[in-house]
Amino acid sequence: MRSKTSFFNRGIARNLLRRTWPLWAAYGALLLLLTVGQILGGGVDFDEGRTLQQLTTLTADILPFLMAPLTAMCLFSFLYNARGTGMMASLPLRREELFCTVYLTGLLPQLGTVLLAALLSALALARAPGQAVYVLPWLGLTVLGTLSYYGIAVFCAMLTGNILILPVIYGLLNLAAVVLEACGEFLMGIFLYGFTGTEGALTWLSPLFELAVSLERYDYQGAAAPHGELWAVMAIYAAVGLLLSGLALLLFRRRQMERAGDTAAYPVLKPLFRFCMALGTGVVLPAVLVEFLFPGVQVWRGSSNAALIGALAALGAAVGFFAAEMLIQRSLRVFRSRWKGCLALSLAMLALTACLELDLFGIEKRVPAAEDVEWVTVSGVDLSGELEQVLSLHRQIIGDKAQNEASGRVKDLRLTYQLKDGSILQRIYGLDFSDEALADPASDAQTAQSLLNTPAAFEARLDLEDREVPLSRDSLSYVLLTSSYTDTKEELYLTGDEAWDFVQNCLLPDVRDGKAGRVWFVLDDEYYDKATIWRARVRWSGKGLLPTGESYELNPTMDIALQMDSERCLDWIGENTQLQIQPLRVTNPELVEYGPNAYDLFLPYNMYSGTY
Repeated sequence: MRSKTSFFNRGIARNLLRRTWPLWAAYGALLLLLTVGQILGGGVDFDEGRTLQQLTTLTADILPFLMAPLTAMCLFSFLYNARGTGMMASLPLRREELFCTVYLTGLLPQLGTVLLAALLSALALARAPGQAVYVLPWLGLTVLGTLSYYGIAVFCAMLTGNILILPVIYGLLNLAAVVLEACGEFLMGIFLYGFTGTEGALTWLSPLFELAVSLERYDYQGAAAPHGELWAVMAIYAAVGLLLSGLALLLFRRRQMERAGDTAAYPVLKPLFRFCMALGTGVVLPAVLVEFLFPGVQVWRGSSNAALIGALAALGAAVGFFAAEMLIQRSLRVFRSRWKGCLALSLAMLALTACLELDLFGIEKRVPAAEDVEWVTVSGVDLSGELEQVLSLHRQIIGDKAQNEASGRVKDLRLTYQLKDGSILQRIYGLDFSDEALADPASDAQTAQSLLNTPAAFEARLDLEDREVPLSRDSLSYVLLTSSYTDTKEELYLTGDEAWDFVQNCLLPDVRDGKAGRVWFVLDDEYYDKATIWRARVRWSGKGLLPTGESYELNPTMDIALQMDSERCLDWIGENTQLQIQPLRVTNPELVEYGPNAYDLFLPYNMYSGTY
C-alpha cells in the first residue's frame, strides 16, 4: 500500500477544538453582537451599512490584535510544559503535520467566525437597499487583519518556551518601534538644539498603530469601497503574517522540545534578548524619569542635560541587561557572571549620547537644499516665496546656537519644510530674546521679524490667486470688524457694497503695503505703538467640486489684524462708523508698564491672525 504525506490530522484538531471551544464561542458572540446586533438595533433611518465601516478599526485591527496571542497560547500550550511536549513529541507525526494541524485549528475558527458574521450581516442589511455593499470590504479587511496578527503571534510562540513570555514578546514586537521612537525623540528633543522628531517615521513597524491610522481614514472617507492604499497596506501586513507563519514552521522543525519552560527557546536568541532589553530600558527609563521625576531638565540649556540623560541611559541599559539575564537564568544571582556585557552596553549608551550631543550625525546642522523643498512655513506663515532667505535664517540660527542656549530669555520659532520626497522636516528653535539681542537689528529674532513681514510674505498670507473660490463682490458674504482681549467686545458687520468697498479699496491695499496683517514676533515699542486690538474678518462663499463631480459649499475666511498705520482702513472706519481704533499702548496700558516682551498673551493672536 502506497504511503502518503499528510499536513492535517483530524484527531488532534478535534481534540484541540474540544478544549478551546469556549474561546471561539466568546469571540463569535462578541463579533455577532458588534455587527449584526448593531445593524438590527438601528432605527428606520439608520445607515446600517456604515455601521460595518465604522466597526472596521475594531474588528480588523484591535480585536485580531488581542485575539491572536490568546489563540497562540491556547493552541501551542503543549510547547510550554514538559508533559505536554513529551506527549506531542511521542506521536507518530511529522513536525510539519503537527504544526500545520495546530496552526489551522487556530486560524480556521477565527476566519469561520468572521465569515458567519459577514453572512448574517448581509442578511440583516437586506432590508436596506444598497447597504449590503459594505459587507465585502468589511469581510476582506477583517480577514487580512486576522492573518497578519495571527502569523505574528504564532511566530512569537516559537521563540520562547514560557507561556507568560509569549504575550510579552508579541506586545513588544507590535509596539516597540512606536514606544522607542517616541521616547528617543523626546530625549533627543531635550539636548539636540531645535530637534522636534520625525513625525512617526517608524510607525509602519507597529501594525497596531499603522492599521488604526489607515482604517480611520477609511471610516472618514465614507465611501463603501476602500481606497487602493488601504488594501495595499492590509495586504502587506497579511503577507508579513503569512511569511512569519512560514518562518515559525521552520523554527518548529528545529525546536528542541526539552526547552519547555525556558525563556528563550533557541540559544542564539539569548544575546539578542539581552541586547533588546538593554536598548529598550536604556531609552524608555530615562524618558520616564525625566518626564515624571526630573521635569526641570527639559528647560536646561547646553551639555548638562545631555550628561544627565547619558547617565540615565547607561543606568537603564544596565537594568534591562540584568533583568533579561534573570529571566533567562531564572535566578537572581547573575551579577558576577555578566558584568562585562552589562558594562559594554552601558558604555555604548553613553557613547551614543555623546555622539548626538556633539552632532556627529549632523542632525542639528541639517538644513535642506533649496531644490529639495516643496514649501516652507515659519511659525505658521507661508514663506515659500522667500525660501533662500528662510534657509539663510536657518543657518544663522544654527550658528548662534551657543548664544541662544545661554540666554535666560528665549522665544520659540518654528521652521517647517515640506520636502519633494514627501517627508516633513520641522525644527523649533529657542531664540535669544534678551534686551541686547532685541536691540541688534541683525539678531535672529529681528531677522525673523523682518522675514515674516516681507511683501512676498504678505501676498502669501492673502493667497487670493490660488483659492478655490475667488474673492469678488458676488462671493463676499460679510466683513466683521471685531475687537479682542477686552472686557466688552465690540463688533460691526459690513455687508453688500459697503463691505466690498472696504475690502477692495482699503483692506487689501493696506495689507500689500505692509500696513495691515503684520506678524509681530518681537513685542517691542513699535508693537505697542502700532498694534491694535482690532481685526477684520472677511468671509466669502462658493461651490467646490468633489472628484465625483458633486458640488459642496465652501466658506473661506481670513482674519487681518489692523494697525495704527493702516491708513486707508482707519480713514474709512472713521468716516463710516463710530468705532474708535487706538494702539495697544492706550487700550492696554497695564501691559506697557511691564516693558516689551512681558506678555506673550498677544503673541499667538498676532502671529496667526495676519491671514489664514
